[in-house]
Amino acid sequence: MRAAPSGTQESYTGGAVLMCAGVACLSANDAVAKALTAHYAPLQILFLRNVIALPFTVLIALIMGGRPALKTYRPLAHLMRGMLWVAATMLFFTSFIYLGLAEATALVFVAPFFITVISALFLREKVGMRRWLAVLFGFLGVLVVIRPGGAAFQAASLLPVATALVYALLMLSARWIDARESVWTLLVYLTGTAALISAFIVPFVWVPVPIEDLWLLRPSPFSERQV
Repeated sequence: MRAAPSGTQESYTGGAVLMCAGVACLSANDAVAKALTAHYAPLQILFLRNVIALPFTVLIALIMGGRPALKTYRPLAHLMRGMLWVAATMLFFTSFIYLGLAEATALVFVAPFFITVISALFLREKVGMRRWLAVLFGFLGVLVVIRPGGAAFQAASLLPVATALVYALLMLSARWIDARESVWTLLVYLTGTAALISAFIVPFVWVPVPIEDLWLLRPSPFSERQV
């Protein structure tokens, strides 16, 4: 991928703002997915999300990178990344059926631990003591949430942890991408391959989508259980 230009204070601030906005959008996306799992299979939610997002990602890629952003030199690498993305999303959305949104999200934060371990053991990257301590404390926090061996332990808590592991593999798989490809190319092909892969399976779980679900007007059974 193209190297990022050297940053200034303004670029760092702008990057931080964009990162916060991105995380906020992801949180909203997960909240919507949580509401929809009451009525739809996680695979159908995944399929519709990627099909709806694909035209927008192509448009953004064309605006930001032009036609070269749609060209890939390693299509098989993108296909493998798409499979990892589908697996991670399916595990995460399935966990919404059994866990609260806050708990599932907290458990996914074990991903930096997996990324660090895989980088050190398999990619032979140097990891300093401070970084090891940081990810270790994060992992201990995940164990506090899961409470393994305790009476409150739920096997479903392992779903977000598995999500984090697959997500770590997805992040590290960016090394497979040709250096000539931009971040916009990754965005288009990750969304497109996920839509394509899920399209082959979604007919087996598809249910009609009523108009009220386009605006999340149908009450969720999750809220009824909590009353």
